[in-house]
Amino acid sequence: MNSRNFAKQKKLILIILLHILSIKIGAQEKHDYIWILGSLPNDIGSNSGGTMLDFNFDPPKATYFSLPAPTLGPYKSISDSNGSLLFYTNACDMFNRNHEQLQNGEKVNFGKIYDRYCTQLDDGYPSAQGWLTIPAPFDKEKYIAVYLSIDEENFYSKHILYSIIDNNEAANKVTVVQKNEVVMQDTALQDLLSAVRHANGRDWWIVVPRAIEPYGIFTILLSPEGFGQPAFYPVLPHLYIEINGQACFSPDGKKYCINHGAFIYIFDFDRCYGTFSNMQSWQLPIDNSVNFTAGGIAVSPNSEYVYVSTGSKVHQYNLKVSNIESTRIILTETLDSQITYGNLTLAPDKKIYGMPFGTSDRLHVIHQPNEKGGACQLEPYAFKLPTKTWIFLPYFPSYRLYDEVGSPCDTICKNDPGRGSPYTAAGIEVFPNPTRDNLKFKLPLCPCGNWEIFNIAGVLMHTFPANSQNGAYYELNVSHWPSGVYVLRGNTKDNEAYVRRFVVVK
Repeated sequence: MNSRNFAKQKKLILIILLHILSIKIGAQEKHDYIWILGSLPNDIGSNSGGTMLDFNFDPPKATYFSLPAPTLGPYKSISDSNGSLLFYTNACDMFNRNHEQLQNGEKVNFGKIYDRYCTQLDDGYPSAQGWLTIPAPFDKEKYIAVYLSIDEENFYSKHILYSIIDNNEAANKVTVVQKNEVVMQDTALQDLLSAVRHANGRDWWIVVPRAIEPYGIFTILLSPEGFGQPAFYPVLPHLYIEINGQACFSPDGKKYCINHGAFIYIFDFDRCYGTFSNMQSWQLPIDNSVNFTAGGIAVSPNSEYVYVSTGSKVHQYNLKVSNIESTRIILTETLDSQITYGNLTLAPDKKIYGMPFGTSDRLHVIHQPNEKGGACQLEPYAFKLPTKTWIFLPYFPSYRLYDEVGSPCDTICKNDPGRGSPYTAAGIEVFPNPTRDNLKFKLPLCPCGNWEIFNIAGVLMHTFPANSQNGAYYELNVSHWPSGVYVLRGNTKDNEAYVRRFVVVK
């Protein structure tokens, strides 16, 4: 082979590899690629109105538009998997990419707080981190908005609600098909709603702290069967959130972090079980240079460093060591002490953006958050916006975190909707679901040796032979099983799987 032909072959191979890489990148879930910022009134001359921050561009592209409604918290947006805006909300009403109200998108939330702030004052819902939107694990064209309904007595939340939004791509229409359904209720849920994918790569853990005694954290599993029973973990000694408190998961889903304005809490999180362990907590140093307590928190893309804002300071800690508090580096020691730092958010471009505490048309940027100390390149007021934004940045879960390879909980069939193709549970019925004692399984003809039932940790609980009769019933008493989510599974010789989930409650 002559050198010219060899060079041509190398070029062809490079083109093919780049094409494959572009396909993989294009397939990523870009649900957080459009941020909606800004505030009313719409007046570009006074830097007021809406900003659409588009991370499909490098650097991100910021464009002006006219906002259809006011907000007291951040606008909450969701994009499709290709990074095109689907809808956004001020937690009162939902709007499409043309800034028009979604069909059935009015009157989200309910109660006296909605009546006062969304109707009488027309200010927008007073929630900082009380809304998140995630792809439905049961239908690729649907999204689930999960949000807190605030109580008028103490401004804590008594309800977690959800709405289902249908993105009909064929009709180019986004519609709210279910609205204001109750997930759970409690006396005092904190305005710190977070989510992270289950280790199976499809389901989601919904997480929210409790704000009064007994302090702790609720987790709820969202699966194709819907929302599971809330589990409560009394792992917090106390919790009082200042106006600018934040909570987040590390991008790898292994750490759950809270900055409540006076204390930091960091937990190990198990994406299989949805449990918290190894809490580390410390009191933040008092920031005498400002007359408020800020509470921003964000984790680097490699999940090694956590960044904490405290008014005029930004601190960096190393999450990979046993004593996290001991690794503190103050990144703002040599910067202007009059600069303030509030909310922090990790963006799709792998930079961390920060808001000043107040109203500003500029964002702080940590350009290299995977680097230690000053090498992270914190630059105050680095990114110019066409309009001013007040205090808050939006919250997004880690949409590009998938199954935990090798985990005992990664038991979901590769043909699942969250894994790329049709769900193979057709013909399986499990009832009643949830159940306390007796279950009936109506099963299709399955060319597999046995049906197997696993708990959420991947532990085999029960097996029974596949019946040769299509539509046969199998009965099982599970009254002695712990509460939780279980997986019925039948594997064929061709390595296909029939899978159905069910819930046992006590």
